[in-house]
Amino acid sequence: MRRNLIFWCLLIMQTVFTFLTGLHLAAEVAFDRKKPVLASMLYPWDYRYPFNVGAAHLIRGNYQVAEAYYLRTLENFPTFLEAKNNLAVTWAKMGRKEEAVELWREILTVDPKYESARVNLDMSRQASCGRQSGQDGGEDG
Repeated sequence: MRRNLIFWCLLIMQTVFTFLTGLHLAAEVAFDRKKPVLASMLYPWDYRYPFNVGAAHLIRGNYQVAEAYYLRTLENFPTFLEAKNNLAVTWAKMGRKEEAVELWREILTVDPKYESARVNLDMSRQASCGRQSGQDGGEDG
């Protein structure tokens, strides 16, 4: 009886593994054919697919869609700093500057040498100072 149970457990595990391998292969093919949305739906456990879809939407100015894909990426991979950085950029573009600055600071707490976050945070500060100077009667750059 116990041998039978072990056999069936192994068979089920092998079946699930084969199924997931097939999904991953199908996702890779879809990704190679420039269909990252399909790849993301087929195999959502791979961070590259939703991350790349988010990046494409960020470039096109579809900020709400980009935000959704970056959040989805971070649900599965919460330590993926590049996704956090791009999410902060997305928030800044959406006018949510305080949230973006907070996220860049969080990134730099985890990795003080993360250059993109540092540059984005500095640019955000400069833009903020420029606006304040303009409001106070100073020159706008």
